[in-house]
Amino acid sequence: GTIEHGEPLGYISRSLLHNEPADDAQTIMVYVTRSGRKYHRKDCRYVRHARFSLTLAEAMEQGFEPCRVCKPPQQ
Repeated sequence: GTIEHGEPLGYISRSLLHNEPADDAQTIMVYVTRSGRKYHRKDCRYVRHARFSLTLAEAMEQGFEPCRVCKPPQQ
């Protein structure tokens, strides 16, 4: 679309339109266990005990893979 002066509109994030914080790998927290190689959502049955939190970006940098059961964010 265009605005009144004929200037093209730029892309506007849906989260900005709804005043929601944008998901960001630097702020999304995921959870890992000491011996596992997967990262999880907080409520995943595989990390009920002895879990450690880190950001999604840190988990990805350290080579953790997303859990197939709880399906945490991947980006």
